[in-house]
Amino acid sequence: MFHPTTVDAATPRAVRTFISQVMDVFRNPMAHAFGFQDPEPPGPLRVTRFPGPGLAEADLETIETSIERPNQTLRGAPTLMRDPATRALSLNVESFYWGVRELLQRLTADAARMAVAETYLGSILRTAK
Repeated sequence: MFHPTTVDAATPRAVRTFISQVMDVFRNPMAHAFGFQDPEPPGPLRVTRFPGPGLAEADLETIETSIERPNQTLRGAPTLMRDPATRALSLNVESFYWGVRELLQRLTADAARMAVAETYLGSILRTAK
């Protein structure tokens, strides 16, 4: 709902696939299953970055302040890409970074959701003291 998946995935099915691939294929195995996956992904997993020492400060600022996906700065790289020949699934770090920042911007702009979160976390923090 909050991740700008429509940039990378144009149909509702593609959006569900995108979310599943990010959460089930890349995040959850490392966070919850110590890297073991059942079932195994259909091909290798790769995390890619743009070549070189990293983005220039101006490029980072563009990524961090752009509401619309800054395709020129992100060099047109999709967040997720499957290589049809090897079936490798690649996650591009720079594109993912923009998407996660946009997700957080959208989420924290939802005042009703933030009020619920504040109430919930407030009760947890009070009991943790």
